[in-house]
Amino acid sequence: MAGGILQMAQRIAAAVAVSAVPGSYPRGTSAPAGAPRTAFAHATVLGAGLPAAAAVLSLLRPRLSAPPAPRPPPRARTSRHRS
Repeated sequence: MAGGILQMAQRIAAAVAVSAVPGSYPRGTSAPAGAPRTAFAHATVLGAGLPAAAAVLSLLRPRLSAPPAPRPPPRARTSRHRS
């Protein structure tokens, strides 16, 4: 189940990156400078910023459940024989 959730998260992240980064490119070319370098810089910053923001958010979010408490080791049973 965890593998399926991981793969789903990877596919969602890839879809967001594939749509957001190229979408920022026309914004850079419509700038007053209109240079492709500006567009490339916008796309690069966005491409690096999305994973960085995701990493920060994943570190800041609280855990959904506390880890289980460690269980004490089982006691050794001793048998006492009466003589």
